[in-house]
Amino acid sequence: MANQIGQLASGIVQWDFDYITGVEAATEVQKVSGWLLTNLGQLNTLIYTTFYSGTLNLETGYATGNHLQQEEKAIYTQVYLQDYYNKQARLSLRSFVNTSTSSTSSVEMTPWTTLREGDTTIQRDAIKVTASARTEASRTFKNLAAAAEAKLQDLVYRYNYYQGAPRQVAGSDGN
Repeated sequence: MANQIGQLASGIVQWDFDYITGVEAATEVQKVSGWLLTNLGQLNTLIYTTFYSGTLNLETGYATGNHLQQEEKAIYTQVYLQDYYNKQARLSLRSFVNTSTSSTSSVEMTPWTTLREGDTTIQRDAIKVTASARTEASRTFKNLAAAAEAKLQDLVYRYNYYQGAPRQVAGSDGN
């Protein structure tokens, strides 16, 4: 399972966060992998399963224990995305709440504002972050989280419906 979690984390970063590349992508894979490994119980609760991380077999590199199939991976990806988008919405609102007490807009300077070499001058303007921009960013993340939640509910419903065992086996159906 440990390698499966790493592969799932790599897939999430590669396909859902494709704008992250290089060393940042490797760091993000570790963060996602840690989150997935820590929150495996959420998946178990949603789809009534008993997946566990198991112990790692040093010879094969695979964990002993039950393995996630494609359906479980799709559901678990949506669990992660929903949590990620909710967290990003909270972070954008937190920055809004922390800075809005002093003024309605804040100005953040870029790392450099003016570069001069000989007769050539390059100048950057300040980046302006308004309160409405922060709330719009938070609203966007909440919408993304709501979309991930809707997709998650649909996947969980379908998984539980089609994976359900019969309540009674009688007649020629029994062993």
